[in-house]
Amino acid sequence: MAMLLYITFRLDDICPQMDREKFLAYQRLFDQYGIKPLIGIVPDNQDDYLKCQADDPHFWDNMRKLQSQGWAIAQHGYQHVYCTQVQGLICRRPLSEFAGLPLDEQLEKISRGKKILAQEGLDTDIFMAPGHSYDETTLDALRECGFKYVTDGLSSWPYMLRGLKFIPCRNMSPLLLPGINTKCIHANSSDRKEFKRIQKALTKTRYTRDFREVLGVGCRNTYLSQKEERLYEAAHKYVIVPLILARQRMFRRAHAGS
Repeated sequence: MAMLLYITFRLDDICPQMDREKFLAYQRLFDQYGIKPLIGIVPDNQDDYLKCQADDPHFWDNMRKLQSQGWAIAQHGYQHVYCTQVQGLICRRPLSEFAGLPLDEQLEKISRGKKILAQEGLDTDIFMAPGHSYDETTLDALRECGFKYVTDGLSSWPYMLRGLKFIPCRNMSPLLLPGINTKCIHANSSDRKEFKRIQKALTKTRYTRDFREVLGVGCRNTYLSQKEERLYEAAHKYVIVPLILARQRMFRRAHAGS
């Protein structure tokens, strides 16, 4: 059945040292609504910011269990360490684990990460870049390593680029727009307010879908999709963000006067 709107979910920064209680709260929430999100696993986490707790001895068992239940698995970089100050194709922040590195180095990182996941019984052809940062060389390396999908981009619908299918990750706008809306969740830093927002989104059962389901949504023209990404980015910067800030200022003034 053709649809004009999809809501799907991805959990970033998943690793043995993550905040287990917060992740399990989201796991129970998704199980409650019968929705299977995408899990972005850091194969060899070396990012101190993500080390919230000691290694969970049951981490890999739980990941295998979730994969067997239909949760999608993505490789979230390699070590989640930003080692270059190069701007990627999508992200404007000049920090990256991959962008700017030569092909052989990127191939080594990505293949090592994929090998770790495979050794843990987790095979995936979906890639999630730390910080949404990657360059064209990254895409070539991903293709050589057998990846088929990248969860990123600001277009409405999937498109093909350098042999990879890009599944949109429009998460900056509070509005639900036609196309695929991927809600990114960073459980480590998530608070009760965000948890409630995700719970509210899950109640929109007409539109919520398992992540694996949106992998099959048809592609649109690549050139037009990339143009749309630039327009969306500009609208967010010059329209959506100013409106959100103005609303916050009005809220603070109203409460200051009460």
